[in-house]
Amino acid sequence: MSDSLTLNKEGWGQIITLALGVDISGYSAIALIFQRPVGAEVAVVGVPTGAPADPTTGDITWTSTYHFWNVLGDWKVIGRVTFGTDEVLYTKPYTIHIVNEWT
Repeated sequence: MSDSLTLNKEGWGQIITLALGVDISGYSAIALIFQRPVGAEVAVVGVPTGAPADPTTGDITWTSTYHFWNVLGDWKVIGRVTFGTDEVLYTKPYTIHIVNEWT
């Protein structure tokens, strides 16, 4: 995924992949943390499709859900991987531009 992405507010089912670039075998939890342009932060804990097919690549994949993108503007997202040792790794933050379907 590049540093930014533009998605339609009414869209869903987009596959978002954030890369750590390190082996995350043995992780105990994966989450994506979204910061809306306004309002509260949204954490997708457990990341429903977030268990990487190959944890050695460190890729975290999530498929957006219906009505998740409920605010127009620039969202920020970062991936968080926690290990049983309490070690926590974060991906590089990304920006997702949410636009109106008529834009």
